[in-house]
Amino acid sequence: MWGPRPTCCQKHLTKCGMYKTIRKVLDIDGWYLMATEYLECRRCGRKVAAWSQEVMRQLGEGHRALFPAILTYKLACDRRVIIQLRERTRGNSATQLQKKLCEAHTEAWMRRSIHYLSVMEPFTSTGVVRQCTPPPKPSPDVPQYGWLLVVYCHDILSRLEDVKARVTSVFGSILKMDSTKKVTRKLAGAAAHTAAWATNVGNEHGQVLMSVLTATEGGGLLPMAAGLMRRYRDAGVAQPRLLYVDRDCCSSHGGSKAAAAFQEWDKLVVRLDIWHLMRRYASGVTTESHQLYKPFLQQLSASIFLWDPEDTARLLNAKRRTLEAQGMTFSSDAGVWRHVSRREMARHCRRRTRGTAETERLIDDLLQTFGGANGRDTMGIPLLDRDRIQAIRAEQRRHLKCIQDPPGVELYTETGRLTKGGISLPTYRCARGSTSLESFHLHLNRFIPGESANPWHFQAFLLEGDYTKPREYTGELIGIEYLYSQTGRVLQDVSLDPDVPDAGPPPTEEDDELTEGRQELEDLTLHVPGEFTAPWTDPRSGQPADAPAPEPSRPTDPPEPAPRSPDRSSPEPQQSATAEYRGPDDQPEYLALVR
Repeated sequence: MWGPRPTCCQKHLTKCGMYKTIRKVLDIDGWYLMATEYLECRRCGRKVAAWSQEVMRQLGEGHRALFPAILTYKLACDRRVIIQLRERTRGNSATQLQKKLCEAHTEAWMRRSIHYLSVMEPFTSTGVVRQCTPPPKPSPDVPQYGWLLVVYCHDILSRLEDVKARVTSVFGSILKMDSTKKVTRKLAGAAAHTAAWATNVGNEHGQVLMSVLTATEGGGLLPMAAGLMRRYRDAGVAQPRLLYVDRDCCSSHGGSKAAAAFQEWDKLVVRLDIWHLMRRYASGVTTESHQLYKPFLQQLSASIFLWDPEDTARLLNAKRRTLEAQGMTFSSDAGVWRHVSRREMARHCRRRTRGTAETERLIDDLLQTFGGANGRDTMGIPLLDRDRIQAIRAEQRRHLKCIQDPPGVELYTETGRLTKGGISLPTYRCARGSTSLESFHLHLNRFIPGESANPWHFQAFLLEGDYTKPREYTGELIGIEYLYSQTGRVLQDVSLDPDVPDAGPPPTEEDDELTEGRQELEDLTLHVPGEFTAPWTDPRSGQPADAPAPEPSRPTDPPEPAPRSPDRSSPEPQQSATAEYRGPDDQPEYLALVR
């Protein structure tokens, strides 16, 4: 009816009767049956089912897209069911889908039974029939989550080339590379403890170029670097200009190890992620619950970064107009800054690094200030551990030049404009650092649900989780394939023939449990004017380093009113006296609010 005639042995296959097996297909709210026919080769005499992969591959994409189900050895699953597992959100596990299917099947059976009984009621009430035949029994139980995982993996493998193309089709001029151990701990079965690191490479647009599993860092990433360089070379794309890393940015005995791994990119500049540098300094505190921990990080960030004055002035003016339209007034800019969020600063303002010499001077002064008497809380506990912070100071001094913005590289891209208070504000996307990959490491735990996964399911979840617009697959080893390439093993291709028993190890019991939620990483390099410690403050003096002298501060706490006599009411204060006092948000009439 469609026209195409599949072949075997260069001869057209001919019809040879109905296939002996009828498939039972799992649907969203029930089951349905699906049958096919035999096709026979007149030359070799072999018979194949019309839904076999050998026949399906000879059909066009349009005809294959009409096939409604994914077949396994005994049962089949409608594609509308398995598509629900593609949603990449926390809590979307095979166990949850199995429970929802059971509820939907039960609800559909109840509706059909009620309809049947309502139709039979007139016949039984009038005596036409003596007894109503009971409704049919519910359909068989929905298969367990393990079978749904098998079908899900079959679905991914059926479009493997498309999935790989989504991973290998992105490029970038500013790359970020970072590693984590969180994901490799989920490997179970024969692949358990065969990989120690999961390394990701991203670009300035937040896209992931590659995900690999290796036994070690450093030299273990050389095949990944060679694959990336070959991808750029084959595609004719200009080589990247900048690479952010969390280690191997420089060496006291020679050049950068990260740059040596990408030896074909002779103009590549390697920079250390500033977030990791700040975490190294933060490791010198006695406890992160210290009262001065947050001011210390704010001043550390201010010692490294400098806000663009034009962007901040524009945002300050827009915020002031917005708040004044709501009836709020301010005596100084500090009151306006208290209403500016970190998100607004990161979205509308650009930053630049101060330079190696100035950064070193400001950090030294900062450590000296917080390491003295001013670095103790109300109970006298010091913020910094003297011996530890001195060792960190000496070790990280050589990395201060590795965090500076390279000249000639634009790290901000204008993505649009927003209007606030009648002022048009640009929105920026920053390409500096590898914080986006740190967040991606948290999302990997959502791609791979549960606390453990066998290699087959692990690869399926990892490939399906890395999503970009599809292009042509360029042939790199990706994901868990690198794990097998290092151990001398080849990733086994799983057969999709429905007449062959399901391959692959069975899922573990932990596959139905989902990892508990994790919080997004807080960007420690971002600070907002008007916080407890001003971000532009010079740590030595406590005054803004690039701003005019502040206005005299007004008292924020009103004077305590005189106690009232029980038999005589005190006179109300004058309106002018009340307006003199402003609250913590720099708004007038604070005394009237307190009274």
